[in-house]
Amino acid sequence: MSQNRRYKCYLLAFLLRGCFLLSAQQNIPITNLHFHLDYPVFHILPDPKGFLWLATQKGLVRYDGSTTEVYTHDPQNPQSLPINRLNKLVLDPQTGFIWIATANAGLVRFDPKAPKNKAFKTFQSVLNDPKTLGGNALNALIIDNKRRLWIVGDGAYLTEMNLNTYEFTRHTEGIAPRNLYLELGDKHQLWIGSMLKGLTEFDTEQKKVVNRWTHEDILPPDTETNFYSHNAVVDIQFDAPTQRVWYTSTALGLMCLDVKTHKTTVFNTCFPPYSSKKPAYITSFIRAKNGQIWVGHSFEGIKIIDPQTRQVVGLPLKGSGIAQSKKVIHVHTFYSDTASNTLWIGTNSGLFSYNESKNRYTRTAPLPTHSNQIAAISENLFDTKRAVWILTEKEVVKIDATTHQEIMRLPLPPQVIVNQWATLMIQPSGVYIQSAMRLSRIDEAQKKVVVMPLIYDINGVADDTLPNGEPVRWLSTYNVGLIRLRQNGAIEHFQHFPTKVFNSIYRTREGTLWMTTDNSGLLRIKDKVTLSFDHFMNQPKDPNSLPDNIPFHFYTDSRRQLWVTTATSGIVHIEKPDAAQPIFHRYSINKTQEPFINYIHEDADGLFWLNILNGKPYVFNPKTGESVAMKGDGSDILPDRLSDKIKIGEGKNGVWLSNTEGLVFIDKTKDLLFPKRALPVFFTNLTIFDRDETARLHADKVELSYRENFFALTFSALNFDGNTLYRYQLEGVDPDWVYAAKRNVAYYTDLSPGTYTFRIRASVGIYADDDRETTLQIVITPPYWQTWWFRSLLLLVVLGSAFWLHQNRLQRIRYEFELKEKVAALKQKEAEAAKLRAEFQQKIAETELSALRAQMNPHFIFNGLNSLNLYILENKADLASDYLQRFSRLIRLVLENSRLERIPLSDELEPCAYTWKSRSCGSKKN
Repeated sequence: MSQNRRYKCYLLAFLLRGCFLLSAQQNIPITNLHFHLDYPVFHILPDPKGFLWLATQKGLVRYDGSTTEVYTHDPQNPQSLPINRLNKLVLDPQTGFIWIATANAGLVRFDPKAPKNKAFKTFQSVLNDPKTLGGNALNALIIDNKRRLWIVGDGAYLTEMNLNTYEFTRHTEGIAPRNLYLELGDKHQLWIGSMLKGLTEFDTEQKKVVNRWTHEDILPPDTETNFYSHNAVVDIQFDAPTQRVWYTSTALGLMCLDVKTHKTTVFNTCFPPYSSKKPAYITSFIRAKNGQIWVGHSFEGIKIIDPQTRQVVGLPLKGSGIAQSKKVIHVHTFYSDTASNTLWIGTNSGLFSYNESKNRYTRTAPLPTHSNQIAAISENLFDTKRAVWILTEKEVVKIDATTHQEIMRLPLPPQVIVNQWATLMIQPSGVYIQSAMRLSRIDEAQKKVVVMPLIYDINGVADDTLPNGEPVRWLSTYNVGLIRLRQNGAIEHFQHFPTKVFNSIYRTREGTLWMTTDNSGLLRIKDKVTLSFDHFMNQPKDPNSLPDNIPFHFYTDSRRQLWVTTATSGIVHIEKPDAAQPIFHRYSINKTQEPFINYIHEDADGLFWLNILNGKPYVFNPKTGESVAMKGDGSDILPDRLSDKIKIGEGKNGVWLSNTEGLVFIDKTKDLLFPKRALPVFFTNLTIFDRDETARLHADKVELSYRENFFALTFSALNFDGNTLYRYQLEGVDPDWVYAAKRNVAYYTDLSPGTYTFRIRASVGIYADDDRETTLQIVITPPYWQTWWFRSLLLLVVLGSAFWLHQNRLQRIRYEFELKEKVAALKQKEAEAAKLRAEFQQKIAETELSALRAQMNPHFIFNGLNSLNLYILENKADLASDYLQRFSRLIRLVLENSRLERIPLSDELEPCAYTWKSRSCGSKKN
């Protein structure tokens, strides 16, 4: 039967147009509009983590779905925002910096990882300095793939900034004044939207203006022109696949420029023309994923336009209680989050979001004509351009999966009869149509459907290569066995297999061929030349064997795992399909009676949507093995009689089911017992004693001192629906999970020093039993007196002190002993010295006495005194006196000279002279 088919939600636009024929007479009432923030939002920028950064009139705002972080101007801090009125934001993916265009304060660089009081750096224009900004009133900026930041503002300039060197270059030649918007092309083009001079194409390599488009030639005669002129371009979007530039003119409305032909298409029927009495104009627009165009207006709110019919098909803000209560008038900007299929809308009254998938269409809608019945839908995964083919009863249509534009529409030949079993089979060699007893190939070069000369009921096609390199094509048939088409056109039949009835054929990535049979299990071709094969059937006593002998359809999931559906045993996972003995794992779908599964579709969440023959579809979770039946809240869910004819295509948070009577949308969040969905969590703020320390969160771990053990940790799961539930645990502190509900902050006080792991999990709607969690290591450093090194040092000090004291005591004892010995020796030496001194003194005294005796001869003294006595007796007073003086002088000289070691010769002769005279006098007397 049918080959692998996978659908994407971009088919929704085509199906709605083909099946519902929406037009201005049938507007879609959109009620799923949510109001988030009461800020005038001028621009919306997502970062890699999923946070939304908003340029507002009140500063820079980070929004995570539940909380905001606001950065504003601080007059006391030169590193804060220079002004609160911000116009545009752009992210530098290499550094993570966010560049901000302000209203009149120049260019600002914001570092989200830096502390809040040091996160901003401002670059401003300097008069007569061409190496600075062209002006400070900035309106738009954009970064190209060469790391150049392009900036425009109110002046007639284009500023180029090198993000590696921070050097500025001004371009003024041909640049119009009051430029409002920038958009990059794919061939070094820079598209500039001006308030006064229309659309300009600037070549970023040649550094010059190459084209300019104004609208005087297409302006209606009665159109008023004023300050907001017909040449004012306020929003631009470049569509690379179609080489078209979508932009807006205040007087003409939404416009589309074909870059190749320079032809302009005007969508001026959707909004009233510009009028000086009511200066209303288009402010912004966005091309949605389904091909529709959301257009924001200054007074008219938002209108959704079908680009094919050029008609309004939706009015999101009309009749919205939220919109009316907030008085939404001016739409500034759009941002489309393709991951969540959410459209964000920035207005003068706040931030809104719209999720298309949650705008319930759970109903069956009749097809307008029998000729538009959809028989099959399949995406050509082998085509790099991602083409999608749609088979109807009368024709086959090819559309571009990216732009949703129709590429080709081919009528079917009369021989091709499309019934409920018809299918599209996509192979590397092309696209095939299998219908009643016919196999046809779509010849895209000739733009026709070629009916192949094979009148067989063909159930499957597989392109392959023989060992000799020859390309061949295998066909599995319902009644004539296996067919091989050779390169030379030869048709070979092989009927030596256990059966001639094959349901499908599949080629693995390794080149192994598998075939399902009607009642003979599975066949695997071993040799593509001799066509020897392995035969796998149900073995009742072997739990790893095939569960039944009626396999039906092969499917390879996004993890490259091979699955096969069965008629009575649910779904089977073939483990190791290329091994000698593959293992078959059976998964039951219904415990009481297994349904006949004839088709599998895998959605973005990895769930299998199973098309059940004569029964409602099931949803199967291949990770857990659980399955649930589709359930809705109304009586308009698919009737059982149509279930065997449905074709399944994916929509975000749901699945579109098409059949011969219309479409049904199944909302997985409401119509199914959908598995609980876990969310990734990011840490957003760290507060220590009411002090912002968020900059520390950007490291691998958070290190705190023992004085910083009172902190609050804030986190976010980035779920903008607002129904996020959190649970967290700090290992070593919390004995179990703390179920915090919607509270996204954890408080901890007076923690002891140590290493902790903070675990956080988040889920939507209910606490999910999922292993996905975010962890953060928190290290609280102990005081120095509790550290190992301090204790080790203290121990070393104690041991060293004890050792020192011991050594000092020993040294003192030794010293005292040595001192006593020295004192004793000294005393002994002193005694000996005293003895020697006494002896010496005695010898000196004796020597002096001897010397004195030698100098003072007693005989001489006796004679001298006798002579003196004689003079006295003789009464010779003069002679006695003279003799007495000489004798006294002599005695004096002898005594004085005796104390001297050396005396002059004159001093020695003088006493001799006195002595001689004294003796002479004595002799004469005698």
